[in-house]
Amino acid sequence: MSSTPDLLALAGAALWVVAAPVAVASPPLISAGEVAGVDLQVFVRPGALTVTQPGTDGRPVAVRPLVSPTPGPVPADLTAWTALTPGACTDPASYRWKRGGEPASVRATGTWEEPVVEVSVAGTVVAAGRVGRPARICALHVQDVDDIPGEEVIVLWQTRRGATGEGSNTQGVSVLRIPETAQ
Repeated sequence: MSSTPDLLALAGAALWVVAAPVAVASPPLISAGEVAGVDLQVFVRPGALTVTQPGTDGRPVAVRPLVSPTPGPVPADLTAWTALTPGACTDPASYRWKRGGEPASVRATGTWEEPVVEVSVAGTVVAAGRVGRPARICALHVQDVDDIPGEEVIVLWQTRRGATGEGSNTQGVSVLRIPETAQ
């Protein structure tokens, strides 16, 4: 009886174990705040995020979800802020920037039922998180928008299934904090 077939089977099994994909866990993105409504406008500047929407009297009010849940007046210097827009909401959303001198990106993955946001640095996924509702991710942006050190992912989404899908359409913005451990 020859042991050659046994050695070939063992070598094949060893090759499968070495070449098999390995799941690597990444830290979760942490939900820091969310606003949903109609006719939302999102503005950012270093250390701040403001969302405006029509008030009950039709005039815009501002919500600062990382500061207070209570609506307040629109900042007088809003023209100096950067406006974030959802665009057509037809292509998978992504955003690129430099993080610690390394190329970084954030992209939308998952499905309409379970949308996911992934943060990668130098080609490696370092954090990921779910939006928490069925939604289509329309735009992504990364910036430090609060007084806690570190960057946040600003996610602009809508609940309509497709760009011309059926049903009502609620707009929203979710802020996901990138954890310190995401290196």
